[in-house]
This record gives sequence, C-alpha cells and structure tokens, in this order.
Amino acid sequence: MEMLEALRRNESVAMLVDRPYAGTGLPVDFCGARTEFSSAPALLAHHSGATVLPAFVLLNEQRRYVSFAAPAIPLATAPAARAVLGENTQRIATMFESIIRSHPEQWFNYSPVWPEGQETGDRGQGTAGRTT
Repeated sequence: MEMLEALRRNESVAMLVDRPYAGTGLPVDFCGARTEFSSAPALLAHHSGATVLPAFVLLNEQRRYVSFAAPAIPLATAPAARAVLGENTQRIATMFESIIRSHPEQWFNYSPVWPEGQETGDRGQGTAGRTT
C-alpha cells in the first residue's frame, strides 16, 4: 500500500522486476525460456497511472559504475487490470532482456530464474540466471 500511495503522490518507487515475491509472478518468455517476472510493476502502474521507467547500473570500460534510465515502457491499457497484466509484465521482461543481452556478464542472481529441469533455450549464452 505504501508504494501505491507514493506513486499517487508522484514519487518514485524502485523495485526488482525479474524476481517475483509473495505470489506476484506471471509467466513470461525471457531469454528463450518461460519463467516468472513480478507483476507488481505493471499492477502498480495500472492502479496509479505511474510510468514504468527501467533503470540500470552497469560497470563501464573504466571500471566505474554508471546508472541510466531507458525510455518509459509503453504499457497497454484496459479498464480491468487483469486484461492487460500479463501483456504488460511481458513488455517489462522484454525490455529488461534487451539490456541483459547487451551486458550478460553484469547480470547476477542468487536464486534460480528458470524452473529446474526446464528446457532453457538460449540462456546459456551468458544469461544463465545472473541478475543485477
């Protein structure tokens, strides 16, 4: 509730999107395989009207961290959140995948991203479950 109230006050909220918490996961195609991403950003955007602005921190060639925000993710709209929640969660996952594919060596995760035993498509190309 605090995040929704902050967004309604036009404040910023930062969250991990590639890791669903407390039942917020929805299935998405990600790096050539199915997994779950948190639906919370799409749901919060729907209920608050907030923009989803993806932000990243990367290590550059000079070994310095650089933060940047990508353009806002265009989200589908519908009167009922359920009608577009999966589609918008996929849009968010697709945007993050594009950055991860550009910098796979900088994506770290301390828990599995894909269900065990699942066919994993191309995730072995440097995106084997590491996240920032």
